[in-house]
Amino acid sequence: MADKHRKKPYGPSPHGRSWGDTPWEQAYKLPGSIHVSIGKKILSGMNWQKLVPCREKLVLEDEKSCIFAAEVPEELLLIYVGPPAFSGGINKIIGLKPMCRYQFSLIDPKDANIKSRFEFGTDESGTGSFQEHFWRIVPVWQDWIILVKEKR
Repeated sequence: MADKHRKKPYGPSPHGRSWGDTPWEQAYKLPGSIHVSIGKKILSGMNWQKLVPCREKLVLEDEKSCIFAAEVPEELLLIYVGPPAFSGGINKIIGLKPMCRYQFSLIDPKDANIKSRFEFGTDESGTGSFQEHFWRIVPVWQDWIILVKEKR
């Protein structure tokens, strides 16, 4: 039975073609499988089912930047920042709780490890800004995932 599945790992679709010729024993070792696993590791520590888009909370240097945001309201803000060639940086985050302290964690999307953390505060309007330019606070110029949570 196992040999039969290796010869036609996915079986024909209604259109008569297969979705691929890579058996499962090889496919799960491909880089895409590792990326899905890392994504799961990052999201599993949060209430990801409640994430809603909120890019409007970011004040960006360039609105065409490859930067996206989602939040679990009143719980966390998750930001994806593409590589510097495509992303100008984040100037401010708006719409946070006024006069609060937040923790900003830089997560490496290659391994889900937190590479750096720092705190920032918001003003009376709920705006948080950084002391340095975004690309000066990251340890390496690459894609980043940022987790912002209220410091409790």
